[in-house]
Amino acid sequence: MTTQYGHDHPILDHRHARRLVVMTYTYTILADPAATSTTPFGINDVGQIVGSITGPGFDSAFLYSGGSFTSFAVPGANYTNAYGINDAGQIVGYSNSAATVA
Repeated sequence: MTTQYGHDHPILDHRHARRLVVMTYTYTILADPAATSTTPFGINDVGQIVGSITGPGFDSAFLYSGGSFTSFAVPGANYTNAYGINDAGQIVGYSNSAATVA
């Protein structure tokens, strides 16, 4: 869900005529439908967001871009987190793999 707040209107007082401009911000609720937890960690100037999602049987990283989620994980890792993204779309993160004990 995306919602915008803000407005632009003239404000008059007895001494001066001024125009008050209120900044408009947009917020988006990030919630991957398959996840029980969604945690954003980084955003770039393009508006792409990265972070981690957790759900039944998975701990993965995600990219939120253009209104949709893409989850990804390092093959063989127990979990993958994405912590940052630059304006070129390059993602930095962390993953952990447990050693197999025979």
